[in-house]
Amino acid sequence: MSFIDSCCGKGFLVSDKVDLEGVDEVKLLDFLDSLPEKPFLINQDVVDRFRQGSNFFNADLKGRNVNVEVSSVELRDKGLSRVEVVKNYPLNNNLRSMSDWFDFYLNRFSSMRKLLENRNELRNASSIAGINSLSGRNEAATIGLVKDVRKSQNENFLVELEDPTGEIICFVSAKNSDMVKKCENIVHDEVIGVTGTTSSRFFFINDIIFPEIPDSPLKTSPVDEYACFIADTHVGSIDFEAKSFEKFTNWLKGNCGTEEQKLIARKVKYLFVIGDLVDGVGVYPGQEKELEIKDIYK
Repeated sequence: MSFIDSCCGKGFLVSDKVDLEGVDEVKLLDFLDSLPEKPFLINQDVVDRFRQGSNFFNADLKGRNVNVEVSSVELRDKGLSRVEVVKNYPLNNNLRSMSDWFDFYLNRFSSMRKLLENRNELRNASSIAGINSLSGRNEAATIGLVKDVRKSQNENFLVELEDPTGEIICFVSAKNSDMVKKCENIVHDEVIGVTGTTSSRFFFINDIIFPEIPDSPLKTSPVDEYACFIADTHVGSIDFEAKSFEKFTNWLKGNCGTEEQKLIARKVKYLFVIGDLVDGVGVYPGQEKELEIKDIYK
């Protein structure tokens, strides 16, 4: 790909009068990407700025006396150990298809089913196809993904479940107040287990079982240290809590708070920023009305 094609691909126009003789075009592209304010047109002035920067850094500095002022920052705890990466997930930039979404939900369903099968009531849970094949009234149990949940005119609940083998409609009577409360907490696409009685039209629910996290021994560190999690700061939004964020950073530095709070801050060794650090620009029409910072490069 030519230099002009590469520039066009990045949104730059190139003047036909620009002199690129002796210019490393790859480094020039990197230079353009690093500029806080991107030029619309690559003219001779832009190339000359790049040349000046390259000449400065490529100059022979050997033999010169260079005075460098060094400032040192003392860590609060010098005994910090390296973080051991137990497991890493490589980035996968492949295009996704409908089969990927199907595999995702199937894997999720299988994982949640295994959790539910640990419950005594669901140890012998049948597939939905197995339930539908039964004739007459039988006590049974099954596990399914919630496809729909709705209330009838008589205040009864109908819960539609599905699994890889089929679908089934489950019935909860309005007179069963305990089950009605559980139905009110059901959401679409969650995996639940049900026990009850089969019939020709419905599966009459006696109980609804939600997945639970199994008890496991609490793992502790030999060192008393904390991890801090933050999210949704939305820097750049008119609703960004600048004072609160500054107060938080000052607390992390140990510059504010009670003595007890400062002690906690000194023990914070890890800060996780979960998501939505900035609000973004041009995400949806009219967003600029809700932004304090309207320049995406700032």
